Amino acid sequence: MSRQLLRLLGWTAVATIAVLTFAEPTVVDLDLWGSMAMGQETMLHGWPPTRDTFAYVPTKNPVVYHEWLSGVLFYLLLDGLGSWALKALMIALGLGALGFAALAAHRLGASPSSLLVLLVVALLSMQGGYSPIRAQAFTFFFFACFIFLLEAATRGNRRTLLMIPPLTVGWANLHGGFVAGIGLLCLYLVSEVLLGRKPWRLLAAACGAVLGTLLNPYGLGYWAYLREALLMPRPQIPEWGSLPWDLTSALPFKAALLLSGLTLTIAPKRYWPGILVMAVTAFLGVRHVRHIPFFAI
Repeated sequence: MSRQLLRLLGWTAVATIAVLTFAEPTVVDLDLWGSMAMGQETMLHGWPPTRDTFAYVPTKNPVVYHEWLSGVLFYLLLDGLGSWALKALMIALGLGALGFAALAAHRLGASPSSLLVLLVVALLSMQGGYSPIRAQAFTFFFFACFIFLLEAATRGNRRTLLMIPPLTVGWANLHGGFVAGIGLLCLYLVSEVLLGRKPWRLLAAACGAVLGTLLNPYGLGYWAYLREALLMPRPQIPEWGSLPWDLTSALPFKAALLLSGLTLTIAPKRYWPGILVMAVTAFLGVRHVRHIPFFAI
């Protein structure tokens, strides 16, 4: 059997696993129903609601609905096309995140065979982040997209940095996880300094991205909300719990941790951006299991 045929079969197998992973039967939780309900309210009134009309207890006033655009999109898809459209969107976002990650890895020199192995490991680690469709799927997609754009920029194509501020505007209105993109920019800035490079263009892109986050219905109030939301404890929510260290939980993630740890011992200095991102996302994944997909990407 030729090498090209084996490679084709390998990629076909990975693509099949990916579609089946993201398309697995899911139970829709309250987050999705609540998101679509708020999306419907936004469409009815022409502006994101400033109070939670569905709450039985007093809430903060005004309410900051950080994923208002996702709610509108989910509602329009369900209302106009049906539930299959939500599943199709989830598959598209999942495959898009994997695709950007794979393209970035390929540009870094990853061989096709190593990419196949890593994609399978990544898929198994990302599975929990896509069941069911939630606004965080947009965050994983943009996170992978930003890595692709930043890697292209570090290799001379600085024009890709121009795409980061406008993409951040969309990301910030789709999900509050856009802070992961800001953090990613900061890590690449640190790596540029460590490598002795001039980071002015990257710094300008990062500043543009931060300013772009202000283009939302709540202005600076959005950041005040996020500061409190990101720091508040969530002991009753399992996905915000820390990684269990038994022999059966999150095995793909733990295997990836071991593999990356061994790899980093021989990584050349020019891979500082990836080293920093892997270290930070590994820490976040250990601390809160909902962050494991970032490390997988």
